[in-house]
Amino acid sequence: MKKGFTLIEMVFAVGILAGIIVTFVLSMVQFTSLNEINENSSLALNEAFSRIDSVRGFLSTDSIFTLARTLCGTEVFAGSYPTSGIGREGTVTLYVTCKRKGSSECTNNVFDVRVLVCWRQAGDFRVGTFSDDGVNCKYSPIEAKASVLIE
Repeated sequence: MKKGFTLIEMVFAVGILAGIIVTFVLSMVQFTSLNEINENSSLALNEAFSRIDSVRGFLSTDSIFTLARTLCGTEVFAGSYPTSGIGREGTVTLYVTCKRKGSSECTNNVFDVRVLVCWRQAGDFRVGTFSDDGVNCKYSPIEAKASVLIE
């Protein structure tokens, strides 16, 4: 009797090894993609809080706060800005709402600020897809909220 492996045994062995290698390569690609999403999410959150901090430097007489006071309790679009360093085509969108004091009137200088950050990853994967009007984000963008006292 001859010693060694038959052709069928070799085909099965090569098939199993090929399956293991393909699984490993696909896992590495997925890990790389998730790493990019996590890195961009961290950058986006930092950008959102940075925008909230910059809003604190505005004056209460700025037009957006006057409008928010007039539309008491209604969210007002405060601007959409491109970002750099967060994926591709990153956008930061700000909304401002004058907080209600009691049931009907708005406080003079306290506003809720909401920031949404959207961007496009490699491979055209979108985090917080842009809506038709190009302003609002949908599908789980990075979001930060804060109450801000404007003087």
